[in-house]
Amino acid sequence: VKGRARGDPIRTVRALSAAVNVQDDNGVLFGNWGKDLSDYSGGTHPLKWIGSLSILQKYYEKKKP
Repeated sequence: VKGRARGDPIRTVRALSAAVNVQDDNGVLFGNWGKDLSDYSGGTHPLKWIGSLSILQKYYEKKKP
C-alpha cells in the first residue's frame, strides 16, 4: 500500500489479507472454514498460538505455508 492509501483502513486490511491468504495470493496461512471447525489436523488450533514469529520464520525458510 503506497502513499495516501495507507490512511484508508479498507485498502490496508485488504493488502494485509492478500499477503496472508495462501489460497489466492501465495500467502502465509491456510484458512480453515470447513464444516468441522474443530479439525486442525495438519495445523495449529488458534488457541494454541503463542505468536506469529515461528510461523513467519518457517514460511520464510520454506517459501510455502
